[in-house]
Amino acid sequence: MEIIGSNFIPGAPTTVKFGNAGSVTGTAVDSTHITVISPAYSIAETLDVTVTTLESTSREAPADKFSYYDPGAVPTIISVTPSYGKINIETPVEIIGSNFIPGAPTTVKFGNAGSVMGTAVDSTHIIATSPAYGIAGTLDVTVNTLGGTSSEVPADKFTYYGVPTVGAVSPASGSTAGGTTVTIDGSNFGTVIANVSVCLEIIKLMLRQWLIINNGDFTI
Repeated sequence: MEIIGSNFIPGAPTTVKFGNAGSVTGTAVDSTHITVISPAYSIAETLDVTVTTLESTSREAPADKFSYYDPGAVPTIISVTPSYGKINIETPVEIIGSNFIPGAPTTVKFGNAGSVMGTAVDSTHIIATSPAYGIAGTLDVTVNTLGGTSSEVPADKFTYYGVPTVGAVSPASGSTAGGTTVTIDGSNFGTVIANVSVCLEIIKLMLRQWLIINNGDFTI
């Protein structure tokens, strides 16, 4: 592997420490580059890499991380948040799961919508942006890392939604007292959003009817 930084000393003793994994001898190619081979380590975790030269030891920093991963640990997905986004629009999402590898190439596939590069914040969190897609529907999200590709599961769904349209309302009439169960057929109904909107409209109608019956004055 290669370490890029500053104030390295070519020809001088250079020690590279990989956190709890131990230290190895590196080679300073020039004042900004070191080549080194990481030591074997049995724990899948992220460690700080520090460099010691004749002058001193580098301080731990966000850029010095090195992640050990289990080559047999396939990533898994527990949730995708949010689990929906508009068609033809990119949506930032957070994926929670396991066996993600910080610093390593991470590809997130949104079914037929295509793949994007994600960022593994740690071994359980990935941030990514869904690709723009012109077809409303629910797709499986899968993650590919050095450990393999996650399996499709119920928790990995992402729904693209468009403008809702109503094709039919059945029954088309009901009592002024309310209480009529109505089925609405159409397209692009978001599972959560549509239900909430329909419930709000029903509540509004019931309130209006109650106030009219009771000679009330109500605005909503």
